[in-house]
Amino acid sequence: KLKSFQIILQTKQSNGPKITGPNGEKGILLTDELKKWREFFIKSATCYDYDAKQDKYTFDFYLNDATRNAFTHFFKSSYNLYSALYKFELLNNLIVDATTRKSIKRDRIDRRLNIKMPSVPNKDKVLHYSELKLVLTNSQVIDYLSLSDGEHQFFNIFGTIILIDHDNSLFLLDEPETHFNPQWRRSFISHLRKLTKSRKQDFFLTSHSPFIVSDSRKESIFIFERASKDKIEVKYPQQETFGASFDNILQLAFGIPDGMSEDGANKIKALKLQDDPKKIEKGLTELGESAQLLPLYRRIEMLKPKKRK
Repeated sequence: KLKSFQIILQTKQSNGPKITGPNGEKGILLTDELKKWREFFIKSATCYDYDAKQDKYTFDFYLNDATRNAFTHFFKSSYNLYSALYKFELLNNLIVDATTRKSIKRDRIDRRLNIKMPSVPNKDKVLHYSELKLVLTNSQVIDYLSLSDGEHQFFNIFGTIILIDHDNSLFLLDEPETHFNPQWRRSFISHLRKLTKSRKQDFFLTSHSPFIVSDSRKESIFIFERASKDKIEVKYPQQETFGASFDNILQLAFGIPDGMSEDGANKIKALKLQDDPKKIEKGLTELGESAQLLPLYRRIEMLKPKKRK
C-alpha cells in the first residue's frame, strides 16, 4: 500500500513562459480551478514548504486516516483527485518552447505519428512527484521507482481500472500485459473480471498472448491479418478459444503450427530426416520434453535393425 509521497508545484521556474497576468502575476498562470485545487493540496498535506521567489510549494503527504479523510473531503472522489493532478501535469508541456511544440503538433497532423513532447527536467516541471514510498505485505518499505517495469505496468493498468468506476466507460488497452511475467499474464483476464464484475463497462484489448485468448470466448476474439500493404483483414475463430491449449491457439490466432520456438522446431525437423538411429538418439538428449518428440522415438524404432527369431 501507499505509505508517503511528495508533490512539488511551482509556476515561476526560470525556463517557464515569460508571461504577465492581468493582476501583475508572472510565470505560468493558473486558472481559478487550478488555484482552488492547489489550496486543497495545502489543506490536505501533512506538511508543506513555500518558496515565494519561484512560487514553489513542496507538499509532503503521509498516508493515514486523516490524510485520506482530507482528500475525500476536498476532492470528493479518487477520480477528481487524479484529474487535478493530471491537469497540473499537462502544464509541464508549457516548459517546452513554443517553436518545438508547434513543430511536434504539425508532425502529428502531417505524418500521423504519435510524437511525444521532449522530457522536461524535474527542476523545471510545474508538477513533479518525489519520495513515493510503498509498504509491501511483509512490512518492507520500498521506493516506487525501484519496482520492475512489469510491476509499474501492473499498478498502471489495474489502478486505472479501479479508478474509472463509471458505467458506460470504454477502455482501450494496447497489449496491457507486455511486461508481465507468465504468472501475471495467466491471471490477467481473471483479475479484470473480478474488478469489473458488477460494472457496465466494455474493453477493447489487443494482445499477442495465448493466455489472453485462452481466457476469452471465441465470439470476443478478432484476428487481424495483413492481406496487403494497404489492407487488413479481420477473421473470426471457427473453434472455441476459451480453455483451449496453447498449441491450438498459436495455430488458430498466430499461424504457428507446433507451439515451439523456430530453432527447436528446425532441430526436430532435421532429426526426422535422419537415417541413423544413434544420431537421432544423441539429438534427443539436446531437447526438452515435448509431444513433438514422439515421432522421433517411433522413427528410432523403425530404423533399428530387426532381430531375427
